[in-house]
Amino acid sequence: MAGILATLRDNTSPGWCLGRLRACPPSLALALCLAVVFAIRCFSLLPHHDMGCDIANYLGTTNIFFGQDPAGFGLDRPPLIALPLRAFTLAFGDLTGVKLLGILVSVTIGVPFYLLAKRVSPPWIASLVAVLFVLTPAYSDMLTWGYITMFGILFGLLTLHYFLRLLDKPSQVDILLTGLFASLVVGFHQLSLAFYVPFFLLV
Repeated sequence: MAGILATLRDNTSPGWCLGRLRACPPSLALALCLAVVFAIRCFSLLPHHDMGCDIANYLGTTNIFFGQDPAGFGLDRPPLIALPLRAFTLAFGDLTGVKLLGILVSVTIGVPFYLLAKRVSPPWIASLVAVLFVLTPAYSDMLTWGYITMFGILFGLLTLHYFLRLLDKPSQVDILLTGLFASLVVGFHQLSLAFYVPFFLLV
């Protein structure tokens, strides 16, 4: 019994906990935190029937993109939202699929945010900052009035990450990925160009 108590005392000491924390990669801790945030948002948002009127526009864009346009008006917004949304709606149904896609994008943004923050801060601080950004109320509220802007932020941050890698050490892979994600910004949320084009010109 004394041996068990001694083991428990050793395994719960501050030094042991600090050692375990250091052994855990910051990227793994970030992934676990983002998974928890994803689960919480699913629990809080999926039961509600409404998540902003824009989700109806996304579903309409998807139908038009795949040839279902009874009104004959054509596309009036960037079309590439239709590709991931079609996959999600086929897998989970229209209402659940359009919500899950938004929740997933809102959480995934933490990854490029972490990659950029790691350039100017230690990995653990970068991981913490990325999670705090995802939890920011002003950012989280974007889910309630349309999340297509989140796609612009996500691909914009990825473009910036690979562009900076390109400046550090040019490679064909980074050139390809920079161009790919920049193109996705246009295809998902072209209004983001009003910010990113002047920014990249300054860089």
